[in-house]
Amino acid sequence: PHSVRREIHDHQKISLKARLGHQSDQGKVWARVAEISNRMDAPTETGAINDVYEQRESSLKDYADKIHPKGTETGGAFFIGGRFVGLDLFDRPATFLYLFPKLLMAVAVEAAMEERNRARSPKFAAATKAKLSSVLKEISASLFEKYEPVGVGEDWRYDGKLSFGKALHFREELVHLSAFRK
Repeated sequence: PHSVRREIHDHQKISLKARLGHQSDQGKVWARVAEISNRMDAPTETGAINDVYEQRESSLKDYADKIHPKGTETGGAFFIGGRFVGLDLFDRPATFLYLFPKLLMAVAVEAAMEERNRARSPKFAAATKAKLSSVLKEISASLFEKYEPVGVGEDWRYDGKLSFGKALHFREELVHLSAFRK
């Protein structure tokens, strides 16, 4: 889920600035997965988020059945209850289509935990577009800092007022950009 990925990236951001490498607080990750497991009433012996997905597959399928990429998209922005939670952009449509089911299920878990009324209206859609536009403007105007990657390519990070995120570049091309709400 975006909340788990957000915590990992947030901790890595601090770790990289302190020149400690790509560290993450694994204890916080396990705690967040345990919280999700508890809130979804999906106990897991291994602490794996996949166990939650499998146990709640039928209820999460309702979310997944409503959204179908056309096949030309290279990314998606995710909102829960009108609140921006994150976005993922990829180098090509095939990459996004391959990862979309996992991204959508991860957001569906968090949406299912949300206790807000999910009523949609034209005002809701306009507000969502305005929020997304603000985040995209922030990303495009942000100063990215370059860090050594774990593997190949270049690891670029930014930290804005509305969001923070990272981008993986390889041979001068964007491979993947993730952004998370602040």
